[in-house]
Amino acid sequence: MLAFELLGGPVTSELLERTVEQSMSCTTSVESLLANPPILDKLTVLMTYHTNSIEGSTMTLADNQKVILEQKTLRNHSAREQLEARNHSAALLWVLDTIAEGEFSYSEDYANQLHVRLMNGLVTDSGEYRRHGVRIMGSRVAVANYQKVPTLMGQLFSKNMPKKLADIARFHAEFEKIHPYSDGNGRVGRLLVAGLCLQQNGTPPIITRQARASYYKYLEIAQTKQDFDPLTYLLARETIATHRQIETS
Repeated sequence: MLAFELLGGPVTSELLERTVEQSMSCTTSVESLLANPPILDKLTVLMTYHTNSIEGSTMTLADNQKVILEQKTLRNHSAREQLEARNHSAALLWVLDTIAEGEFSYSEDYANQLHVRLMNGLVTDSGEYRRHGVRIMGSRVAVANYQKVPTLMGQLFSKNMPKKLADIARFHAEFEKIHPYSDGNGRVGRLLVAGLCLQQNGTPPIITRQARASYYKYLEIAQTKQDFDPLTYLLARETIATHRQIETS
Protein backbone atom coordinates (compact mmCIF):
# COMPACT_ATOMS: atom_id res chain seq x y z
CA MET A 1 0.00 0.00 0.00
CA LEU A 2 1.36 3.42 -0.98
CA ALA A 3 1.76 5.62 2.08
CA PHE A 4 3.03 8.77 0.35
CA GLU A 5 5.19 10.06 -2.44
CA LEU A 6 8.73 10.78 -1.29
CA LEU A 7 10.97 13.11 -3.23
CA GLY A 8 12.75 10.63 -5.44
CA GLY A 9 10.07 7.94 -5.39
CA PRO A 10 7.11 6.35 -3.58
CA VAL A 11 7.17 4.98 -0.05
CA THR A 12 4.86 2.17 0.97
CA SER A 13 3.31 1.90 4.40
CA GLU A 14 5.38 -1.25 4.89
CA LEU A 15 8.63 0.61 4.17
CA LEU A 16 7.61 3.43 6.51
CA GLU A 17 6.86 0.97 9.31
CA ARG A 18 10.05 -1.01 8.71
CA THR A 19 12.22 2.12 8.67
CA VAL A 20 10.69 3.46 11.88
CA GLU A 21 11.20 0.07 13.56
CA GLN A 22 14.82 0.00 12.45
CA SER A 23 15.37 3.51 13.82
CA MET A 24 13.99 2.38 17.19
CA SER A 25 16.80 -0.18 17.43
CA CYS A 26 19.39 2.63 17.12
CA THR A 27 20.10 3.31 20.77
CA THR A 28 22.43 5.93 22.19
CA SER A 29 23.06 6.44 25.89
CA VAL A 30 23.78 10.01 26.97
CA GLU A 31 26.03 8.68 29.72
CA SER A 32 28.09 6.71 27.20
CA LEU A 33 28.30 9.75 24.92
CA LEU A 34 29.62 11.94 27.72
CA ALA A 35 32.12 9.23 28.69
CA ASN A 36 33.40 8.81 25.13
CA PRO A 37 34.92 12.11 23.88
CA PRO A 38 35.69 10.90 20.32
CA ILE A 39 32.07 9.92 19.67
CA LEU A 40 30.75 13.03 21.44
CA ASP A 41 33.05 15.26 19.39
CA LYS A 42 32.01 13.59 16.15
CA LEU A 43 28.31 13.94 16.95
CA THR A 44 28.75 17.57 17.99
CA VAL A 45 30.65 18.59 14.87
CA LEU A 46 28.32 16.70 12.53
CA MET A 47 25.14 18.05 14.09
CA THR A 48 26.46 21.61 14.25
CA TYR A 49 27.70 21.55 10.67
CA HIS A 50 24.45 20.24 9.21
CA THR A 51 21.98 22.27 11.28
CA ASN A 52 23.80 25.54 10.57
CA SER A 53 24.30 24.63 6.90
CA ILE A 54 20.55 24.19 6.57
CA GLU A 55 20.24 27.80 7.76
CA GLY A 56 22.81 29.06 5.25
CA SER A 57 26.18 28.78 7.01
CA THR A 58 29.10 28.49 4.58
CA MET A 59 31.41 26.78 7.06
CA THR A 60 32.59 23.30 6.03
CA LEU A 61 32.74 20.25 8.26
CA ALA A 62 36.49 20.85 8.68
CA ASP A 63 35.84 24.50 9.55
CA ASN A 64 33.43 23.45 12.29
CA GLN A 65 35.98 21.03 13.69
CA LYS A 66 38.61 23.78 13.86
CA VAL A 67 36.25 26.23 15.56
CA ILE A 68 34.58 23.79 17.97
CA LEU A 69 37.29 21.29 18.85
CA GLU A 70 40.48 23.25 18.19
CA GLN A 71 39.03 26.60 19.31
CA LYS A 72 40.51 28.37 16.33
CA THR A 73 39.36 31.65 14.79
CA LEU A 74 38.99 31.48 11.03
CA ARG A 75 39.84 34.44 8.82
CA ASN A 76 37.77 33.24 5.87
CA HIS A 77 34.45 33.10 7.73
CA SER A 78 32.42 35.74 9.52
CA ALA A 79 32.49 36.10 13.28
CA ARG A 80 28.74 35.41 13.25
CA GLU A 81 29.07 32.03 11.57
CA GLN A 82 31.78 31.00 14.00
CA LEU A 83 29.69 32.13 16.97
CA GLU A 84 26.76 30.13 15.61
CA ALA A 85 28.98 27.04 15.61
CA ARG A 86 30.28 27.63 19.14
CA ASN A 87 26.80 28.37 20.46
CA HIS A 88 25.28 25.25 18.94
CA SER A 89 28.07 23.09 20.34
CA ALA A 90 27.51 24.55 23.81
CA ALA A 91 23.73 24.21 23.52
CA LEU A 92 23.98 20.54 22.54
CA LEU A 93 26.28 19.82 25.48
CA TRP A 94 23.79 21.59 27.76
CA VAL A 95 20.99 19.36 26.47
CA LEU A 96 23.11 16.26 27.10
CA ASP A 97 24.00 17.45 30.61
CA THR A 98 20.36 18.13 31.51
CA ILE A 99 19.39 14.64 30.38
CA ALA A 100 22.25 13.03 32.32
CA GLU A 101 21.29 14.99 35.44
CA GLY A 102 17.56 14.28 35.12
CA GLU A 103 16.79 17.93 34.39
CA PHE A 104 15.57 17.66 30.81
CA SER A 105 12.16 19.27 30.65
CA TYR A 106 9.44 19.31 28.01
CA SER A 107 8.45 22.90 28.73
CA GLU A 108 8.40 26.46 27.46
CA ASP A 109 11.09 27.43 29.96
CA TYR A 110 13.43 24.72 28.69
CA ALA A 111 12.90 25.78 25.07
CA ASN A 112 13.56 29.40 26.01
CA GLN A 113 16.74 28.50 27.90
CA LEU A 114 17.87 26.53 24.87
CA HIS A 115 17.22 29.56 22.66
CA VAL A 116 19.35 31.72 24.98
CA ARG A 117 22.29 29.35 24.58
CA LEU A 118 21.88 29.04 20.82
CA MET A 119 21.40 32.72 20.05
CA ASN A 120 23.55 34.39 22.72
CA GLY A 121 25.36 37.29 21.05
CA LEU A 122 23.45 36.79 17.80
CA VAL A 123 20.13 38.46 18.63
CA THR A 124 19.04 40.98 21.25
CA ASP A 125 15.95 39.03 22.32
CA SER A 126 17.35 35.57 23.04
CA GLY A 127 15.00 33.49 25.16
CA GLU A 128 12.05 35.78 24.42
CA TYR A 129 9.10 35.27 22.14
CA ARG A 130 9.02 37.48 19.07
CA ARG A 131 7.00 40.68 19.14
CA HIS A 132 6.58 41.09 15.41
CA GLY A 133 5.46 39.17 12.35
CA VAL A 134 7.80 36.85 10.43
CA ARG A 135 7.53 34.58 7.43
CA ILE A 136 9.42 31.49 6.34
CA MET A 137 11.21 32.26 3.09
CA GLY A 138 10.20 29.93 0.29
CA SER A 139 7.33 28.39 2.27
CA ARG A 140 3.59 28.71 1.80
CA VAL A 141 3.02 28.13 5.49
CA ALA A 142 1.68 31.10 7.44
CA VAL A 143 3.28 31.13 10.87
CA ALA A 144 1.43 32.19 14.00
CA ASN A 145 0.54 35.80 14.68
CA TYR A 146 3.07 37.03 17.24
CA GLN A 147 0.28 37.97 19.66
CA LYS A 148 -0.82 34.33 19.76
CA VAL A 149 2.65 32.85 20.30
CA PRO A 150 2.51 32.69 24.15
CA THR A 151 -0.88 30.96 24.09
CA LEU A 152 0.10 28.52 21.35
CA MET A 153 3.38 27.65 23.05
CA GLY A 154 1.54 27.05 26.30
CA GLN A 155 -0.87 24.72 24.52
CA LEU A 156 1.94 22.87 22.73
CA PHE A 157 3.88 22.14 25.91
CA SER A 158 0.78 21.33 27.95
CA LYS A 159 0.56 18.05 26.03
CA ASN A 160 2.34 14.91 27.15
CA MET A 161 6.00 14.67 26.19
CA PRO A 162 6.16 13.02 22.75
CA LYS A 163 7.96 9.68 22.81
CA LYS A 164 7.12 7.89 19.57
CA LEU A 165 8.94 9.17 16.49
CA ALA A 166 5.65 10.04 14.78
CA ASP A 167 4.68 12.18 17.78
CA ILE A 168 8.11 13.85 17.80
CA ALA A 169 7.65 14.65 14.11
CA ARG A 170 4.25 16.18 14.87
CA PHE A 171 5.75 18.25 17.69
CA HIS A 172 8.51 19.51 15.41
CA ALA A 173 6.05 20.54 12.71
CA GLU A 174 3.81 22.33 15.21
CA PHE A 175 6.73 24.09 16.90
CA GLU A 176 8.08 25.36 13.59
CA LYS A 177 4.64 26.55 12.50
CA ILE A 178 4.35 28.63 15.66
CA HIS A 179 7.85 29.99 14.93
CA PRO A 180 8.07 31.51 18.42
CA TYR A 181 11.36 33.42 18.10
CA SER A 182 12.67 36.21 15.91
CA ASP A 183 15.48 33.91 14.72
CA GLY A 184 16.84 30.44 15.48
CA ASN A 185 13.53 28.55 15.35
CA GLY A 186 14.80 25.72 13.16
CA ARG A 187 17.92 25.16 15.21
CA VAL A 188 16.01 25.19 18.50
CA GLY A 189 13.42 22.83 17.06
CA ARG A 190 15.99 20.35 15.78
CA LEU A 191 17.83 20.36 19.11
CA LEU A 192 14.56 19.73 20.93
CA VAL A 193 13.95 16.77 18.61
CA ALA A 194 17.45 15.51 19.46
CA GLY A 195 16.77 15.93 23.16
CA LEU A 196 13.44 14.11 22.99
CA CYS A 197 15.13 11.17 21.24
CA LEU A 198 18.14 11.09 23.56
CA GLN A 199 15.89 11.30 26.62
CA GLN A 200 14.67 7.82 25.67
CA ASN A 201 18.14 6.47 24.80
CA GLY A 202 17.44 6.92 21.11
CA THR A 203 19.91 8.22 18.54
CA PRO A 204 19.27 11.86 17.59
CA PRO A 205 18.48 12.29 13.88
CA ILE A 206 20.92 14.66 12.19
CA ILE A 207 18.99 16.22 9.33
CA THR A 208 21.72 16.71 6.77
CA ARG A 209 22.24 19.65 4.47
CA GLN A 210 21.69 17.25 1.56
CA ALA A 211 18.19 16.52 2.90
CA ARG A 212 17.33 20.23 3.24
CA ALA A 213 14.84 20.37 0.35
CA SER A 214 13.08 17.18 1.46
CA TYR A 215 13.03 18.37 5.08
CA TYR A 216 11.36 21.68 4.24
CA LYS A 217 8.91 19.97 1.88
CA TYR A 218 7.87 17.40 4.48
CA LEU A 219 7.54 20.07 7.17
CA GLU A 220 5.22 21.97 4.85
CA ILE A 221 3.16 18.84 4.13
CA ALA A 222 2.86 18.20 7.87
CA GLN A 223 1.85 21.79 8.58
CA THR A 224 -0.65 22.22 5.75
CA LYS A 225 -2.11 18.73 5.35
CA GLN A 226 -1.61 17.24 8.82
CA ASP A 227 0.23 14.37 7.13
CA PHE A 228 3.21 13.56 9.33
CA ASP A 229 4.31 10.35 7.60
CA PRO A 230 6.88 11.93 5.23
CA LEU A 231 8.55 13.86 8.08
CA THR A 232 8.46 10.78 10.31
CA TYR A 233 10.11 8.74 7.57
CA LEU A 234 12.82 11.38 7.12
CA LEU A 235 13.55 11.46 10.87
CA ALA A 236 13.72 7.66 10.95
CA ARG A 237 16.04 7.53 7.95
CA GLU A 238 18.33 10.19 9.40
CA THR A 239 18.35 8.44 12.78
CA ILE A 240 19.66 5.28 11.14
CA ALA A 241 22.27 7.23 9.18
CA THR A 242 23.42 9.11 12.28
CA HIS A 243 23.77 5.90 14.26
CA ARG A 244 25.92 4.37 11.54
CA GLN A 245 28.17 7.43 11.47
CA ILE A 246 28.81 7.68 15.19
CA GLU A 247 29.18 3.90 15.50
CA THR A 248 32.27 4.07 13.29
CA SER A 249 34.13 6.28 15.78
